Amino acid sequence: MLWTLQAAVTALCQDITSHGHTPGWNCSVHNRASRLLAWTAEFRLVREYVHYAVGSPVSPDRLSA
Repeated sequence: MLWTLQAAVTALCQDITSHGHTPGWNCSVHNRASRLLAWTAEFRLVREYVHYAVGSPVSPDRLSA
């Protein structure tokens, strides 16, 4: 399934590029599957961001991917 997703991401990136734009990827540091897909599709980490939220704290079980 990863290769099917990779092919879809690659095709989308080619389409984005053909319209004069630069494709980008962002996801949570805890989203291992998304980070793996991005890496496999040849995206490379530029920087990591801190995510802030207000309200109820996130339960620890939601932090693991």
